[in-house]
Amino acid sequence: MADGQQYGPPSGYGPPAPPQKKSGLGKKILIGFGVFIALIIVVTVANGGSKSTTSTSATSSLAEQATPTSAATRSNQAPPAGTATQPSQTEQTSQAEPATDDRLFEHPEDVQVTGCARDSTLGWPKATLTITNKSGKASSYSVTVSFQSADGSTQYGEGVAFVSSLAPGQKTVQAAQGTDDIPARSKIVCKVTSAKRTEAL
Repeated sequence: MADGQQYGPPSGYGPPAPPQKKSGLGKKILIGFGVFIALIIVVTVANGGSKSTTSTSATSSLAEQATPTSAATRSNQAPPAGTATQPSQTEQTSQAEPATDDRLFEHPEDVQVTGCARDSTLGWPKATLTITNKSGKASSYSVTVSFQSADGSTQYGEGVAFVSSLAPGQKTVQAAQGTDDIPARSKIVCKVTSAKRTEAL
């Protein structure tokens, strides 16, 4: 190496380039993505609250609609024990108008059998009745007589006598004629089985 000769870097070489600063583009992308995620969360929460409100309103509406039905159902249920109930109109009518009993019209004490024999011409039984109106009003009568053998083992049918508008205390003699053939010389018994008296119209 010659004296006074200086050496430097070879021709074409220079100092190394300083490191480049990182760009802020990546940071901006991350921030924007984070904001987007936050917006999605806010929208989801808002929609969830709206659906919850709608569901609550619908549930309340269904409960209100069910209330009248429940009330109607309760009204049809039997009242608790010990609770007084009002009788229905039908029951009240039945209580106000008792059923008619035919026995109330039976008055056998007004009828007396004064004759009982076999008709010699027809061969049929015949009862002679004396009917007396023992009531205080004009009355009509329907009297039924049963014809039987003396020992009660045979029945020879029935006969009916009618009387219309018999005055109070008045008497009448009527005949109740049977239509069954009775053997000659047979003894018969005439029994009053019904003697209905009704007020004359």
